Amino acid sequence: MPTKTGCKWTLRFTSPLTGKRRDAGLGTYPETSIADAREKALAMRKILDGGDDPIEQRNREREAAAIAIAALTFAKATRELHKELKPGWKNKKRAAQWISTLETYVFPKIGNRKLDAASACTP
Repeated sequence: MPTKTGCKWTLRFTSPLTGKRRDAGLGTYPETSIADAREKALAMRKILDGGDDPIEQRNREREAAAIAIAALTFAKATRELHKELKPGWKNKKRAAQWISTLETYVFPKIGNRKLDAASACTP
């Protein structure tokens, strides 16, 4: 399917849930190579073989991710980020200082704010 930037890779299939024909996007050329499009199509075919609609499954996963983000506060997200970054820091003391500073000065002000809230920080 031609677009302004090129062509779209698509997988055409019949939904096992509704019996209707559907087109699933696999990416656009040249950003997505044919090898990547084939991998995505293979993954979607496996989902189809399992009796599920890959588009519906993707939508459910996106909804679940949105709900998880909506429940996430700034403090929780920052602590998760700290756990990911901590092994990369050479100095353990610096890693402890990083989170300690946030706990002292930032968390009391905006730690309980939801991540999906407006980005404007007003006390």
